[in-house]
Amino acid sequence: MDNKESTNWGRTAVRPYLYCLLVLAGGCADRTASQHFEAARAHDSRGDSGAALEELRAAAAVVPNDAFYQRQLGVACLRLGMFAEATAALERALELEPHYADVYRDLAAVFEAQEMKSAAIGWLERGTRQVPGYEPLYRDLVELQLAEDRPDEALRILEAAVERWPDALWAHFRLAQLYQQLKLFDRARSALETVLDIEPGIAEAHALLGNVFYEQEAYADAAKAYRRAIALNPEDHGSTNNLAWLYAIQGIRLKEAQRLSLRSLQQAPDSPTYLDTFAEILYRRAQYERAIEVIRHAISLAPEDPALRDHLQNQLDKFMAAYGGSVYRSGSKGAEEWRRLDHAYGPDFHGG
Repeated sequence: MDNKESTNWGRTAVRPYLYCLLVLAGGCADRTASQHFEAARAHDSRGDSGAALEELRAAAAVVPNDAFYQRQLGVACLRLGMFAEATAALERALELEPHYADVYRDLAAVFEAQEMKSAAIGWLERGTRQVPGYEPLYRDLVELQLAEDRPDEALRILEAAVERWPDALWAHFRLAQLYQQLKLFDRARSALETVLDIEPGIAEAHALLGNVFYEQEAYADAAKAYRRAIALNPEDHGSTNNLAWLYAIQGIRLKEAQRLSLRSLQQAPDSPTYLDTFAEILYRRAQYERAIEVIRHAISLAPEDPALRDHLQNQLDKFMAAYGGSVYRSGSKGAEEWRRLDHAYGPDFHGG
C-alpha cells in the first residue's frame, strides 16, 4: 500500500469516528441541560425561585442554540421582574426559532408588565404575522386592544378571527360582548346564536343573550334566557338579579322576584345594583319605607359609576314621592310621619 492509499484510508476511517464523538458530545449537552431543567423545576416547586433561575441559566448556557431553554429562562426572569434579561432570552429564542408562537406572547407579557402596552401589542402583531394560525395570539391581542380603549381594532381582529376559525367559541362570544357594548344588538344576538349552535350549554352565553334581549325590550325572551342561564349555573347571581329586576319593572311575579333578589344579595350583600333591585321590588309591593332604607344604603356605598349614582338618586326620589303621597293620603298623622322621615334622613335624600 503506498502513502496515498494509506492517507485516503486514514481520512475515511477518521470521519465516522469524529462524527460519533460530535453526536455523543451533543447528546451529553442535551442531557446536562435536561438535568439543569429538572433541577430548576424541583427548586421552583419548593419556592426557591433564585436557585431555579440559576439552573435555567446553566441549562441555557450548555445548549445556547436551543430555543426551548432560552424561552424557559426568559419566562423565569419575567416572573421575577427581571425584564431586561427576560427580553434578551426571549428575543434569542425567536432568533433561533422565529415561529415559536408562545414566545411572542411572553414578550408581550414582559412589556405589559412594564405598562408598555403599545410595545406589547407590537409583539403580538408580529406573532400573528409569523404564526397566523395560532389562536391564542389573537385572543391576547384583542384583550390588549380593549385595555387600550381601541374597540375598533379589537372588532377588526375578532371579525377576522371568526372568518378564520368559524367554530372558535371564544371569538364569537367575545365578539358578541363587544357588539353589545357598541349597542349593535342584532349582531350580538347573531354571534350568540352561533355560540349556542356550537355549544348549547354555555351559561354565560344565555346570560349575555338575556342582556341583549333586555336592551331590545324583548322581555319575555330575556326572561327565558336568564332562566336558562340560572338552570345551567345556579351560582350565577348576576342572572338571578337580572331576572328579579325584569319581573320588578314589569310589576309581575313580585314574590318570585323578591326571592330571587334575596338570593343574589346573599352572594353580594353590598352590591348597589342588587340592593337597587330589592328596593324596586319593595316599592312595587308598596313597602315604601323599607324601599327608602334599602336604596339609602345602596347610595351610602358610593358606587363609582356616575350613571349608577344618578340612577340610585332618581330611585330615591321616586320612592320618597310615593311614600309622601301615601302618608299624606292617610291624614295628619301620616303627614307628621312623612315630615319625621324627611327630617331624619336630611338632604342626602334629595341630592343636597
